[in-house]
Amino acid sequence: MKSIFVSGLLLLCWQVHANEVKLPKCKIEAVVETPITFFISDSVIKGYEVVDIEGHIQRWLDFSNQALQNSCIPLTRTLDKIIFTPEILGEESEELSVVHAFLEYYYPQEIEALNNAKAKFYGLIYKTNLSKFTSEWCGETNASVYAKFFTIGLTCKDHVLEHELGHLAWASHDMDTLSTQTDGMPFDLSNQLPLSVKHKVKKYSYGYICGGKGTIMAYADQTHPFYSSPTISYGSIVCGNAHYADNARVLREYALSLVGE
Repeated sequence: MKSIFVSGLLLLCWQVHANEVKLPKCKIEAVVETPITFFISDSVIKGYEVVDIEGHIQRWLDFSNQALQNSCIPLTRTLDKIIFTPEILGEESEELSVVHAFLEYYYPQEIEALNNAKAKFYGLIYKTNLSKFTSEWCGETNASVYAKFFTIGLTCKDHVLEHELGHLAWASHDMDTLSTQTDGMPFDLSNQLPLSVKHKVKKYSYGYICGGKGTIMAYADQTHPFYSSPTISYGSIVCGNAHYADNARVLREYALSLVGE
């Protein structure tokens, strides 16, 4: 098990936040490492220094590991490698499938190895202010097609990486957000998926908003550093529900599936 480094800024923010949060007591003995490879698009290469890119990635990993610890989830996010990809402009397509096709074309051996690895993930980093993306865009996944792949904007908030990785573990948005995204049918998510993966959507896989802030998978102006869970509270407000909003459980079960592969 590798030690988890938390940056001074994140630690300070969490110390203030922790005064209002009650976390579950848990003892995690076996932690599953999930190394992540980041492909850097040409739009990012031309706009940022390497040290700035590395700094953003480290803050994402710091937040992820703090959130996982807070949620009693036996996973740790680590940096596998950073690959600069000048062949991929980062502005020629909005479609996840096309972006992934570029990676398969230019880096076939790397993509094959990542997809065959037990618990590795990979993503392509864009500049966030691309004109083709809406101002709210910051990341994307399609777990039913690409089980290990995500895209993310470089200047997205620190929780976005873990949000996208949560999707790859089959964690869902909060009810209000999903109601908007599914035309009022947030409980019918499995019906929108291929038969082979319908079973992966659990009834308790939704995010939650408590005290005006969202858990990792919820849409809100501010984000708690933990997944929805009925064992976590913010002030006097419980931050989940055992029947429909327990993404911490979803991630724990996902961690066990990685061990069992």
